[in-house]
Amino acid sequence: MQNISKKQNMIKKTTLLGVLGNLFLVVIKLIVGIISNSQSMLADALHSIEDMMSSVVSYIAIKISSKPSDKEHPYGHGKVEYTFSFLISIIMIIVSITMIKSTISNIISGVRITFNIWMVFVCVVTILIKIGLYIYSNRKYKLTKNILIRAARDDHRNDIFVTTSVLISTIASIFGIYYVDYIFSIIISLFIAFVGIRIFKISYMVLIDTNLSDEKIEDITSKVNEYDEVKKVNMIIGKPVGEKYVIILKISMNKNLNVSNSHDIESVIKRRLIKENEYIEDVIIHVNPC
Repeated sequence: MQNISKKQNMIKKTTLLGVLGNLFLVVIKLIVGIISNSQSMLADALHSIEDMMSSVVSYIAIKISSKPSDKEHPYGHGKVEYTFSFLISIIMIIVSITMIKSTISNIISGVRITFNIWMVFVCVVTILIKIGLYIYSNRKYKLTKNILIRAARDDHRNDIFVTTSVLISTIASIFGIYYVDYIFSIIISLFIAFVGIRIFKISYMVLIDTNLSDEKIEDITSKVNEYDEVKKVNMIIGKPVGEKYVIILKISMNKNLNVSNSHDIESVIKRRLIKENEYIEDVIIHVNPC
């Protein structure tokens, strides 16, 4: 229990650090982006807003999902994070579409980026902060193997490349090459949409109770069939409960076994599957005499 609590505190600290870091970046990016009319900087600011929202959602989700199971939620509150992620993914897609429309409108009206030395400063500061957050998140992910920290780590890594593209468009504007800003603005917006669609898909698959992959089903089947008393694996159903699954396992066993022996074998199978597979939260076994 103490190790679980320590792990949860580590995850909360990592996500909170992401919130504070992204909040700082949002403020300076918006100010400089508006002053300079940089579409790529504004797109990057929106990307940071989404990162901040994702960090906030992750923090809230962790606090809720870490609550112990109760009468109404016998398997805990693991799906909370996917519910919030689903909503965030929709917002990301809407924002990316809005940003692309805005960029196209500015291209038509001839709005150009106004170079400002502060743009270079913001880009450099952002890259340095994101490198620091990436290194920190990567270390914590290796310790916790938490999916939310992994997502935050990947976001920090991607932000390094996104902000580098903004820096390039800023430098290009010095030489009067303004179209680079528009190109990177659209690329960043499309990238936001791509990430939003990916999160949407992952969240959607969990929320509609998608079954286990064929690979996991084959692995479970193989392990269960190792027991001589098991004549056949009739059905394996995986019900997602957050990051893990509740496995409903229907098997056929020797009809000559008494209830006590049958129950003992069920217990052995259940303990083994939970011990050897981190993605399994619980196993419910139904036996058909054969």
